[in-house]
Order: sequence, then structure tokens, then C-alpha cells
Amino acid sequence: MSLSSSELERYNRQMLISGWGVEGQRKLKDAKVAVVGMGGLGCLSSLYLVAAGVGKMILVDKGKFKLNNLNRQILCWQKDIGRFKVEAIKEKLQAFNPEIKVEAMVVEVTEENVHDIIGKVNVVLDGLDNWKTRFTINDYSVMRHIPFVHAGVSEMHG
Repeated sequence: MSLSSSELERYNRQMLISGWGVEGQRKLKDAKVAVVGMGGLGCLSSLYLVAAGVGKMILVDKGKFKLNNLNRQILCWQKDIGRFKVEAIKEKLQAFNPEIKVEAMVVEVTEENVHDIIGKVNVVLDGLDNWKTRFTINDYSVMRHIPFVHAGVSEMHG
């Protein structure tokens, strides 16, 4: 997969990193990442992944933005209150980096649909706030050898 002239300019600084180069950037462009849970961790993670040049992002969350999300979910703006998180975030990520493909899925991951949601990704990033879904994704990821990046925040602990 080749890089456009705008991608070569956009990612120039990271391609200067020893061992990264154009080939590393091409691999990143070819990658598909699912971010499940679009709260504080999911918003920030998805923004940085798109900034770095991940080729395809799949955003998964069934929730809508609320006023009390504004203090920590950085891709939620006042005008987004009441909107599905993944739809509002998709618009912002595509505006930030239009060469990235972003898919928004308004759904909760279950044992019945986990394959359809993350079956074709290279990495799953966990921004979830419930253990049942986290364990469902972990079990599937282990079985399919898909790297699963887990993080969690509670009060002042991360």
C-alpha cells in the first residue's frame, strides 16, 4: 500500500524514527484497529491512532453523549449531547485526518456478535466500563490471536 504525498508530509516526523520509516508507516496504514468503548480512554486513544495514521478505525459503543461526559471525553462537544458517541466521533476523526477510514458501530459487543465486530481487525483497544464485555472480547481475542490492549480508569487510579 502506497502513501500519498500528503501522508508522506503528515507523517514525516514519525517516519524519521529509527526503525520506523516509510515501511513502518505503510504497515500502520494497512492496519485495522477496533476501539470498543468511546468514553475517556476510547476518545483519546482513537484520536491518537488516527493522528498516527492507522488505516481503518472501527469505533464501537452503544451510548449517547451526556453533559457529564464533557469534562473527560475530549471528542464530546456541547453540540454532541444526545448524539451517539461513535457517530459524533467518526465525524471529528475523519475531519482531522480524511485519509483514514472510520466505521461507527452503534452496538454492544456480545458473544453472539463479537466475531462480526472484531473478527477482521489487527488490534482491539479496550475503552470499556464493564467487565462482561471486556471478558467476551478478551476470550475471543485470545482464541483468534488478536492483540487486545486493555486499560482502565477508576476515580484517581489508572
